[in-house]
This record gives sequence, C-alpha cells and structure tokens, in this order.
Amino acid sequence: MQNTNVSLNSSQRGFFQEIESLRGLAALAVVIEHCFWFFFEAKPGIFNTYPGVQPITHWLIHTVFNGRASVLLFFIMSGFVLGLQLKNETTSLLIGWPAYVVRRVLRIVPAMWVSVFVSYGVALLTGSPSNADIAMLVRTLFFWDFFLQAPLWSINIEMGCSLVFPLLYFISTRTGKITNLAIFVLLMAMIFIVPMPPWDLRVEFMRSLVLFHAGLIVGEYGTTWMTALGRLRRPLFWGALLGFGLIPQLWIFQSTFMFYDDRRWTLLAEIPFCFFILSYVVHERGQPGTALLRQAWARYLGKVSYSLFLFHWPVLVIVQFYLLTDMSPALSAIVQRYPLAVQGVLFAVVLSISLVVASASYRWVEKPFIELGRIFGRFVKAKSRKNLMPTEAGISVVKAH
Repeated sequence: MQNTNVSLNSSQRGFFQEIESLRGLAALAVVIEHCFWFFFEAKPGIFNTYPGVQPITHWLIHTVFNGRASVLLFFIMSGFVLGLQLKNETTSLLIGWPAYVVRRVLRIVPAMWVSVFVSYGVALLTGSPSNADIAMLVRTLFFWDFFLQAPLWSINIEMGCSLVFPLLYFISTRTGKITNLAIFVLLMAMIFIVPMPPWDLRVEFMRSLVLFHAGLIVGEYGTTWMTALGRLRRPLFWGALLGFGLIPQLWIFQSTFMFYDDRRWTLLAEIPFCFFILSYVVHERGQPGTALLRQAWARYLGKVSYSLFLFHWPVLVIVQFYLLTDMSPALSAIVQRYPLAVQGVLFAVVLSISLVVASASYRWVEKPFIELGRIFGRFVKAKSRKNLMPTEAGISVVKAH
C-alpha cells in the first residue's frame, strides 16, 4: 500500500493524532499491569515452571499489556515528538533552548506535583509507604526519589533526558547518517558502561537517551525505511508487537517474571521493537493500518494519558486499601481462589476513578500550564533574541565590510 502522507522532513509538520492515541494505549497498559500485579508475589517465568491456568492467564495479560515495555515506548515517542517541536523552531539552539526548557518544565512538573501531594496524602492515610515523611515528599517533588509514587521513576528519567535532548537534537540533525549511527551505537553502549548502583536516578537517564535518539531517527528516516519494506511492514509490525510484550519476561536465561535482575538487556532488546512500532504508526498515519488509533476512545485516552499515568497509582493504593484490607474470611477465600477475577474488578474500579481524576487534571492543570508554557516560551525566546541582537548586528556589519 502506497503511503500518501507528507514526509516528516517537509515543512508541513502537524499534530500526530495517532502518536497521542498510542501514548494513551501505553498508559492504559501500565494501569492494567499495576492492577494485575497484586496477589502475585512470585511471578514464574514460562521456561522454569508449569505454573497452572491462572498464572498462565496472568502471564498472558502481562504479555499483551506490558507496562515496563510501554514506558520504553513512551521514551521513544518523546524523542520523536520533541524532535518535531525543535524542528519547527526557526531560532538557534542558544535562543531556543531556554524557551524549550520553560515549556518542558511547565508541561511535566505541575501535574506531577499535584499527583505527588495526592500520593503523600494517600500515604499518610493508608501507611503505604510506611516511611513517608516530609523529606521523602521534598525529594519526590524535585526528582530525587520515587518511592512515594512508584511510576515516577520514569518521569524522573523523562525530565533528565528532556533537559539534554536539545543538544542531542542539535548534534544529530547536523551530522550525516554515519555519524548518527555512531552516536546511536555510543548511546547503546552507555546502557552497559555507565557505572552506578541500581536505580540511581541522578544518572539513570543516561541509559535511556538511546531511546530518545531512536525517536529522532524515526522522525528523520522512519518513513523512508517503512516505504522500502513494502508489503513486509505489516507482518513485521505484528511481529514487533509480539516481541515488544514478550522480551521483558521471556528471557530464557532468567528466572524472574519481569526480568528485574538485569534490566539493561531488556532495554537493549526492546529498542528495535519500539523503533519499528513507532515507525509503522508514523508511516501509516491516516491509513487503515492505524484505524484503531483514530477511534474516539483512543484519542480520549491519549489526551489524558499523562494524568492517567500519574494519578492511577494513588487511586490504586487507596482502592486496594479500602477494598482489600481487613477482609472477612469469606472474602479472603474468594480472593485466594479467584485472584484474576478480583484483579479484574480492582482494575475496573481503579480505571473508572482514575479517568475521572485524569480528565479533571488535564482540564484544570495540564492545559492551563501548557498554554502558560507557550506564552512564557515566546517571551523567553523574544528576550533571548533581543539580547543577542547587538552581536548579530555586529556580525552583519563585519560581513558588509
């Protein structure tokens, strides 16, 4: 099927509805995984045991809705979207970077801070985590901790990568394919060579920069590669979706369900699958292959995806606390006998409440601060250009002479 869309390298770079919807589906997968994570302390890998009907069903749910893989897809989508934003900038990096930072901070921080305060109140109410205090709250607000709200580890990495992304973009877009490939290989090598203890968020983002760079490459070359694949791209897309869900839990040489022992190999293995999925969605925008991403419910999920990602955790904690704490013997027996059914009910309740909260957050927190970021961004850009104007005028005079 011939793609009729305008190339990303043209001047017509608009809003990607399909990418926003894909982000919404990824956020939904995270919610599903977290809801179905309860009651299964030991999650057997498929290669080391024959776990039984319910654990196999549980394993399949985690394969189709793999939250950890979805977070990696978030990162590559961020690289793609931020690359498009910077590509539309007509100013230099020196002028554009302060405006970019203002917009990015106001995009990420306000909704995150609201969710952190909500999580702190939930922690005081439920005692989870038990060591929640003001010091933890402050560390969480300033991207130094995530134990108050577990999903924030990815937001911390997102923020770190976002701040250095313009430099990566500047280098990547001003070099050729060979240099870009060398940068990509170097960033992949950083997955293994960056020395640090587990989950040190001060430099953890360095391991994820390769995903942001992969998003840049999708923007530059993704449609060209998809066109070259011709009829092979659709079966390869379904194969990429399968590998995308399987890799984090089917590593033959590991016994852990989610492959926590050495996540570096999971990160490395997911890169081609995430890259191919995003390239396919970008190439097929407006075509039958991405019809699902143009459905109204998928578009709605995309709009509230960030707030859904942020607020589902405190909602999950408080719902689990009130519904499943101090259970009667009869209810406890039902939970033990039909854990998947109970998790399904838990998911339905958590998702319903989370969508209401996420919609309110999107309307009253995200949208106003996004607009404020645009206003401040334009102001900062104008001030930066004005401050640089004498230098630019001097350069013009020298050239004239």
